[in-house]
Amino acid sequence: MLAVLSEPLGVAIYSAELLAAQALPERLLVVGAGPMGLLTAVTAGLLGVPEVTVVDRSERRLRYAVENGFVEADRVLRRESGPNPDAAALYDGPGPDAIAVCVGREHRRVALRDALRIASPGARIGLTTGFKAGETLCEIAGVDLHQIRRLNVCGEPWPGHVHQVDVADGKCVYLTGHRGTSRRHLLDAMKILINHPELFRRFITDIVSLREVPQSLELLMRERSAPDEAPYRKFVVALGQS
Repeated sequence: MLAVLSEPLGVAIYSAELLAAQALPERLLVVGAGPMGLLTAVTAGLLGVPEVTVVDRSERRLRYAVENGFVEADRVLRRESGPNPDAAALYDGPGPDAIAVCVGREHRRVALRDALRIASPGARIGLTTGFKAGETLCEIAGVDLHQIRRLNVCGEPWPGHVHQVDVADGKCVYLTGHRGTSRRHLLDAMKILINHPELFRRFITDIVSLREVPQSLELLMRERSAPDEAPYRKFVVALGQS
């Protein structure tokens, strides 16, 4: 069952490595508490990052993350609708020195703007989220965000391409990102899964047969109408299960 997490966990390991290529960050902010965000947060903690904070729009996702031990209760924050997040309030003094942007593509621009505003000078920002070809932000004019991700593919080159950018507010940060994962990352993911089975088993809430998929999808769609009240679910389809 845990084998299905090998590929996304490998992606999370790749992301964490790019953010820690020169030195392990002291304060990592993960933007997005979906599967990739939580896998990235857990991976960073296992690698030894002292402080990992997760911010998300969904109270349900954050509650699930805390209840399952993926992140500490005092290191989660709901990003309320509005022009600016409150994540900076979690930091006494400098903001995060590393940020992983792990949101859906529909939220990518707001999330990156938040990251650029909150990041401490010299911070690394990793783009797990995809961007359109040629897409830019006015805060870092002229930077092709799609190209940033395409410069690191499946573990090559190593230690990975990092792009220095000057933000409109005057500070300098470093952008990186990647696509895919590598054999090495997959092997590392499998080792982590073997060593921490109970932790990662909590990422999967339901195992269903192929025959049960239509009914399960209908259930998920109904629950999306009340996202904060419905239980958090992640399904695995067992093809050999009747």
